[in-house]
Amino acid sequence: MNNSREGRPLPRCLQVASAAEHWNAPLDTRDLATRLETDGVTDDVAASDFGYTTTWDMAEAWLPRLLALQPVERAREKRHASWRDYATGISFALPLLCSIVVFTLFHVALWGGDLSSEEAAAVGLGTVVSFLLTGGWVQAMTRRGHFFMGTKQFRRAEQSTWHWMRLSSSVLGVSVLMLFLMSSYWGWLPVRLGLTAAAFSAALGFLWLATGTLHIHERGVMVVWVTLGGIALVGILHQAFGLPLLPSQLLAIVISALASLAIASHFFTQQLEKSPGVPFQSSLLRDIYNLWPYFTYGILYYILLFSDRLMAWTAGTYASALLIEFRGGYESALNIGLLAFVFQVGWVHYAVAGFYRKIAEAESHYDIDAVAEFRDSMRRYYWIRLAWFTPIPLAAGALSFGIAYLAGYLKGDTATMIALWSLGGFPFLVVGLWNVSLLFGLNNASKATAAAAMAGVVNICTGYIASRIGGYPYAVVGFTVGSIAFALLSGVFSLRALRRLDYFHFNS
Repeated sequence: MNNSREGRPLPRCLQVASAAEHWNAPLDTRDLATRLETDGVTDDVAASDFGYTTTWDMAEAWLPRLLALQPVERAREKRHASWRDYATGISFALPLLCSIVVFTLFHVALWGGDLSSEEAAAVGLGTVVSFLLTGGWVQAMTRRGHFFMGTKQFRRAEQSTWHWMRLSSSVLGVSVLMLFLMSSYWGWLPVRLGLTAAAFSAALGFLWLATGTLHIHERGVMVVWVTLGGIALVGILHQAFGLPLLPSQLLAIVISALASLAIASHFFTQQLEKSPGVPFQSSLLRDIYNLWPYFTYGILYYILLFSDRLMAWTAGTYASALLIEFRGGYESALNIGLLAFVFQVGWVHYAVAGFYRKIAEAESHYDIDAVAEFRDSMRRYYWIRLAWFTPIPLAAGALSFGIAYLAGYLKGDTATMIALWSLGGFPFLVVGLWNVSLLFGLNNASKATAAAAMAGVVNICTGYIASRIGGYPYAVVGFTVGSIAFALLSGVFSLRALRRLDYFHFNS
């Protein structure tokens, strides 16, 4: 029979050159005939448009030609800039870095600073409580927001975000009020300090929720500018207008939160025209079922992060008028490790992004019957990435310790001991965060939650014993041991998931 008639477009399954990236050679005549029929080439179309008696005849005529064709080499993808992944990852910690730098240079902070010991204790306690009360809500809100944004449901993303903001803000306010009433009734703190702690819990909690809406848009850099703007506002209100420090900070925190919400609303508005007006419907039971691991993890992570501080602040307070005593020296030494952590945490996003690019590459490289080889290659990649991380904490730790030493922040053996334990613990925390990111991506969020829970228990138990026997500085031992437990437990769960990577990746 004749070849396809001139002027008639070929079916897609025969257009090898234009679809080379997605085209696979047919297995046999039956396979090619099926593809032709899928493209709408019936017997009548094969006869009228292409000059063949039947679709089968057309498949028989074209099969030898297609099998003789050399596959067109896929165009190499543009090399991905790894530094962009690192920059995206570090953007989450940049507000912390900016706060440390600005306070070191100008002695102005969004919270804390030049306060009496009692005020510092109230503000410190309020800060910790703000993270504990909002960590779960931020995880749940951003998880839902990322899902809707990733599926191009921008209107639903907006409606979901504001739904979670209203719900979480209401729960935050009620929780802070209840804690204040309990403190007043049982005399945990004097009323004045209780009000201070409650005010900072509510204000900072509102700020964490508000900046979470910016992370839904992956605008971590905007959080940096909001933080710097808030710090500048504190300086203006306190130093230029003479407003007391605590009211200045509270006002600046609230304004920063409102600014974050306004910026997030602007980004949503830009996307709304791209999304149909489908109403958002929230099901409490469905949300609980889907989001409870993330919500719980958001709380447990901050328990792991702040337990050592609570152990240090409550150790050896027998001569104090309060049950809690803010330890400024402990915080300063701990911040040396925190500074190094800022430069290490960017590796998490870099490693996770590389992991999923490697999965995509491996999926195209291995056949369906090479599942074991696919799993082994990704486990090797896991260990290679982990090995690449090793120099980062060494360099970041040395830089942070050197800066602190030259600036005179390491005053005495106690401060040096706390700083070294802190520098030793944060790299394990980063490894744990990497494992948790992998577990989240592979639909193993409950395992990430279990790792954070067990590590938090280790932190509390170790820190309590060490601080009561050796004194409050040794609470840092609890943090480091807890971080090691976090890295090991989450690593075990991650490796178990990698042993069944094909299943978990498909399931996710």
